Amino acid sequence: MTLREWFYIFIFVIFVGIKHLLLIRDILKDTNFDETKWYDLGLSLNILQPQLNSIKDGYPRDPHQCLLECLSLWLKFENPLPQLLEVAVKSIAIVAAEKIHKILVNPASQILLCHRSKFTWVALPPKLLMLLRSEGVISKKTESKIRRGGNLLVDEPFRSICVTVAENQKKLRVLADALQTFDGTVAIGREILEDYSKYFDNNVHMTILLILAVNQFKVMNQM
Repeated sequence: MTLREWFYIFIFVIFVGIKHLLLIRDILKDTNFDETKWYDLGLSLNILQPQLNSIKDGYPRDPHQCLLECLSLWLKFENPLPQLLEVAVKSIAIVAAEKIHKILVNPASQILLCHRSKFTWVALPPKLLMLLRSEGVISKKTESKIRRGGNLLVDEPFRSICVTVAENQKKLRVLADALQTFDGTVAIGREILEDYSKYFDNNVHMTILLILAVNQFKVMNQM
């Protein structure tokens, strides 16, 4: 593990859990992950062979369900890190691993993920969608999907924005600022901005954490 990877883990320690099962499933589906490789994935995630064999015996002709059972088992491990899932998937499908990194590992998208549930019950105003599109936060295609879904930022559109902010963290601030311009979303925008400022705008805070991360990195590499 590189210093940069350890630095991000040290600062943005967000564990995935069973509540992320469908999100992970959808990320893999988005990238056409070969579900028949579920057994290899399980081994890379350090799931014991007897447990994997039990899944295989339970669903002998259903690789999709086997994959879900495999992921579910891993997500119930103590403190599963998304970085570990990225590494495991990378040995099978690089494209899928890259998307996992952008949505589950990247610090900007992790901040957005922390507020994911709040978007499930707040309809985004049409003018807000137009603003987000003009600012490059969402595409015209994504805007259309959000409108068809009742103006809720969920499912594929949400994953799309996660990728956008991962590729350009400043877009997360643009999103937060835009959300604060409308009464129904001002609270969400304020909370996202607070998290963004905490991790990206506070240079002193980042410097201290970098020093601590470097020291921890040295210790880990001496073990």
